[in-house]
Amino acid sequence: AVLPLHSYVAINRDSHRSSRMLKRALISGLPSAGVNVWDLTMLPIPVARYFVRKDPSTAAGIHVRLSPFDQRVVDIRFMNQEGVNQSRANERAIERVFFREDFRRAYLNDIGRIEYALHPQELYIEDFLQHVDADAIRTGGHQLLVDYSHGSAGDALSAILNRLGVDFLPLNALIDESKLAILRDQFQDDLRRMAKIMSVLNATVGVKLDVGGEKIFLVDERGGVLDNITASLLMTELICYAHPGGKIALPITLPSSFETVARWHGVSVIYTKEALRDIMQAASQPDLLLALDGSGHFLFPDFLPAPDALMATVRLLENLTRRGLPVSEIVAYLPQTVMAHERVDCPWEKKGALMRRLHERFQGDHVQTLDGFKIFLDNEEWVHIGPAPDKPYFQVRAEAASPERATDLVVEYAN
Repeated sequence: AVLPLHSYVAINRDSHRSSRMLKRALISGLPSAGVNVWDLTMLPIPVARYFVRKDPSTAAGIHVRLSPFDQRVVDIRFMNQEGVNQSRANERAIERVFFREDFRRAYLNDIGRIEYALHPQELYIEDFLQHVDADAIRTGGHQLLVDYSHGSAGDALSAILNRLGVDFLPLNALIDESKLAILRDQFQDDLRRMAKIMSVLNATVGVKLDVGGEKIFLVDERGGVLDNITASLLMTELICYAHPGGKIALPITLPSSFETVARWHGVSVIYTKEALRDIMQAASQPDLLLALDGSGHFLFPDFLPAPDALMATVRLLENLTRRGLPVSEIVAYLPQTVMAHERVDCPWEKKGALMRRLHERFQGDHVQTLDGFKIFLDNEEWVHIGPAPDKPYFQVRAEAASPERATDLVVEYAN
């Protein structure tokens, strides 16, 4: 009802039977509102985003997936015509239409059509290869250990790596609906298993993709598992080294070590809110080299202003060739990061009043009011207090010279 009559919506899903059921329900319902449907069957999320962005007839996209955090929940993710997450305003408009049941009813001749998109993955791969330095990747002679996490990205990334002449060993490449949502302990076990393989494989790097193909997690050539912040710093260093003088975007809650790395290469930093939709919005700015969130999402706006684990994997290999050093040696010279974090529960009805009290207390040049309140202290220390957008709590983060000092700051401001 919020889309023009006869516009197209592209619908994609993961491999779980519940996602298939709900996707078919959506495909059946949209034509009754006069909306045409592109059925993308089952593709990695970046491929679906790419199709929505590039196809001129497509006004929006939908991805249906089993939640990676709770297998009792199915997520329905909405994209705008640029292939990025809908804005908060558009989400509220969709929710209003849904809860009011204010749907457009199409007359007989206005009922939408259901069609299959022609070769969306092949189109993605061909354009993908135009946006990477194939010669640099082939020159690097890389060996790659890649864990597909039983997701849908295996076919696309394997085809890309074969075209680029990368020698790779795939793990968990078989699509398995029972492995789409795993517990954190199982995830860590998978990384430790990769680390053991890396210690004897003599590969350049180990990369684990998430199920949807949007996030990557790294293991160095010695079998060391990189935490998300270190992996993000590594990617930042590689991109800034290869493209000095550009711009990157990242959330204001990330440590100052990112700005230190950027300064080494004359790269400016654009700070954003923490939500992924805000990072995608920042990634739409011209001449941006990289956007990231510090949790494994990497966005390369020259190709797609949305998280893409496939592009992140290949750009990692490309820029490791340019840097000419193994991953462990690059990580060794990166700035150290010391942070602490605590969640403070707050009822929904009191969040607004608490935000007003914080605004009254924290003012001045030493405070930034982006996504909450970032208070700059002496000795390059800072504390950030921000409300969770869809949960009844606040998050308090602090950076300091030592873990003890960071923890003390978090406890002080949380109280």
